[in-house]
Amino acid sequence: MSDTALTTLFYLVIDAVCDRPILVFLGEDPAVHGGPRGEPVHLEVVPPAHRFGRPGRPSLGRPFLGQARDSRNRFREFSSPEDLWEAGFLPVPLYRVCDSWADYYSPWAPAPTQATADAGADTSV
Repeated sequence: MSDTALTTLFYLVIDAVCDRPILVFLGEDPAVHGGPRGEPVHLEVVPPAHRFGRPGRPSLGRPFLGQARDSRNRFREFSSPEDLWEAGFLPVPLYRVCDSWADYYSPWAPAPTQATADAGADTSV
């Protein structure tokens, strides 16, 4: 493992917003909690100390994600697009890294709730 990236096992789910695919990397398989089944993948995340680039090549504020050309389940974050291209990775435009499926949706939608069969029914005994 390189000193500039941490390799971790994540679960990949591909979501779509406005017909644009978003690769969602989750720390746990969402199928365990009733969500879609995630595919195990390896994601090398840029450590916090390297998120602002390196001497001579500053970062643009957010890491850039690349997919390995020789593996469909290996991804890596880079501090700059130049680093991504020099490493020979293919750019991935839209992605998120989250702890869980609920964490992915929390900024945009309320947490899912269980619906009752008849919301107006009196359930007192």
